[in-house]
Amino acid sequence: MNRILTLIFCLAVVHAWSQPQSDTDADVVSQRGSLRLMPLYQNWSLDSMKVSEASVLVSLYQPLSRQAAITLRGAFASASGDVASLSGATDLQVAGSYYVESANMMFSLGLGIPVGKKKLTTDEFITSILLASNTFRFNVSQFGTGFNITPGVVWALPVGDDVVLGLGATYQYRGTFQPLADLGTFDPGDEISGTAGIELRLNETSSISADVVYTHIGKDLLEGDEIYVSGDKIFAAMQYKKYFEFNSFFVGATFRSKAKSEVALGKFLAPRLEPDQLEILGAYTARFSDALSMQFAFEGRLFQKTSIAFSGYNMIGVGVMPEFSVSENVTVPVRLKFTSGKGKSNGTITGFEAGLGITISY
Repeated sequence: MNRILTLIFCLAVVHAWSQPQSDTDADVVSQRGSLRLMPLYQNWSLDSMKVSEASVLVSLYQPLSRQAAITLRGAFASASGDVASLSGATDLQVAGSYYVESANMMFSLGLGIPVGKKKLTTDEFITSILLASNTFRFNVSQFGTGFNITPGVVWALPVGDDVVLGLGATYQYRGTFQPLADLGTFDPGDEISGTAGIELRLNETSSISADVVYTHIGKDLLEGDEIYVSGDKIFAAMQYKKYFEFNSFFVGATFRSKAKSEVALGKFLAPRLEPDQLEILGAYTARFSDALSMQFAFEGRLFQKTSIAFSGYNMIGVGVMPEFSVSENVTVPVRLKFTSGKGKSNGTITGFEAGLGITISY
């Protein structure tokens, strides 16, 4: 049963992982509530340009029963540097889940409630485009994006003692909003996604899993006129996990492929290619005592070179994430990470982030 729950969780995480603005945590099957606050500072330098963001993420996880739970998430961020300053709150994210144990299925429903900052000035909008670039991975990459609703389902199917298969599907309705103060109503395209996964237990302490997500994205409209065709995308992930008593190790790879996109120029649609991305990840988590555990992480990211700004970079990142247990109910996570990279046109990029948070469980 634990392996079935693990695959259900992994499918949910991988699907969220394939969406740049999603946020999923391991409380999806936990029966303990928790409140988390995570302030984070990020600073990036791209050649001579510098941009930084200070953010605070707040999440509340509340179990409702043995099968049901609800999560609320919100954030506040402020960006500055060699760009126009931009600060404000994000939309409130509400997610509910219900696990049907007899069928090995989990149903979910997500809501995006539009309380975040929108109707930006032109300079603020330019800054928001920079924050949304997946090259930088700012903790808060979007502020107000209108009302959205995302129902979903994940199903796990045991096949023998050591293999579990999984399937999942979601639909995301994305409502209209006004991103720019002097711009008309923007209607982003809805999304339909399908997920398939497999987990294979190699022995009592190790396993390997693989997942694929296919997403169909609708057309973006501005005042009813078609302005952007995003193109469908494929996301694939594979990882190996190994446990050593209280310690653990994992290594994995993800690949995101984006179909040819088109952007409107006058009455015509001109092609624009979104960059493919390959990422290699690794982490070792060690428990030194009841009060201290630490994760050592590594990542390598490769971006295809296209006409889009900030594409074509190859990057390497290392991180150290200690976690201090103050008491049975209070932990203090720390995040330190450094990233360096170089573009195919010889541009350089460096990034640093530091965070100190608190988690209260009950």
